[in-house]
Amino acid sequence: MPTLSKIVVATDFGPASERAVFLGGELARRTNAELALLHVYDPAPLGPAVSYPVPVWTGSDYERSMRDRATTQLRRCLDEQLDGVARVSLHALDHSSPVTAVCDFAEAAEADLIVTGTHGREGLEALLMGSVAERIARHAPCSVVAARAKRHPDVETGHVLVCTDFSEGSEAMLRQSGELRALFGNRLTLLHVYESAPDPLLRDHPERRRLGETGTTAALLRRALDDLNDRFFAGKADAALVESDHPAEAIVAYAQAREADVIVIGTHGRTGLSRLLIGSVAERVTRTADCSVWVSRNLSADVEAEPG
Repeated sequence: MPTLSKIVVATDFGPASERAVFLGGELARRTNAELALLHVYDPAPLGPAVSYPVPVWTGSDYERSMRDRATTQLRRCLDEQLDGVARVSLHALDHSSPVTAVCDFAEAAEADLIVTGTHGREGLEALLMGSVAERIARHAPCSVVAARAKRHPDVETGHVLVCTDFSEGSEAMLRQSGELRALFGNRLTLLHVYESAPDPLLRDHPERRRLGETGTTAALLRRALDDLNDRFFAGKADAALVESDHPAEAIVAYAQAREADVIVIGTHGRTGLSRLLIGSVAERVTRTADCSVWVSRNLSADVEAEPG
């Protein structure tokens, strides 16, 4: 991957954030990137008390106290978890929306990556609201890592699952993936989920002519995966094909069955009503996976979806 120059690690000081701080610190150490450790707190009034008809306004002393506590916790986090990171800055921001605050901060800082912990919501809450990490991945100006605790903390090596759709926009994600093995583990699997109908992205694949019209979709996809494996991973990755009409669910199920420690997936940055209603594969994977998810955002491939 291109050398990271600025990493934003968003923390709420909870257990889910510990993995985010660890991963952000490791990336910063390996790439000599600058790390911005960020905490967002809400300075809003506490709201109306039961026995009073008007809101209880806590005033500037309360806000100052919140800021001071956040700063103290950031410094403790720096001392305990970020030893050896050469360049670290601490930021306590007051904002009612952590998603907006993190994304705006990353954009202003021209960050290359945001790392944040995720609690993983389920059920109706996840369907309607999504997790903070998922919404950050949706709106972020850069790639995002939604960090969850490692499956086997005592095992040094891990399993990186790289998902590809063969689009040009996924190449940036593939370039990143080879470097991620040094951080997440030595085993790497290249996965494509396909439907029964032939993939239009393979229409012009050079192997189609050699295989002929009788070549099956699976054979073409297997050859395409082998090509990517050779190009980006020197043929050292495992390759896997899964047939499913629900790619997000298939990716999450595959990762769980093979005990992947991180899923790497690209996003085309789709916005608008269609994203609000159906979400992208990357968002649904981020929401439901039980391992960390690296959402690689290729800004040049971003598209604006038409409503309707």
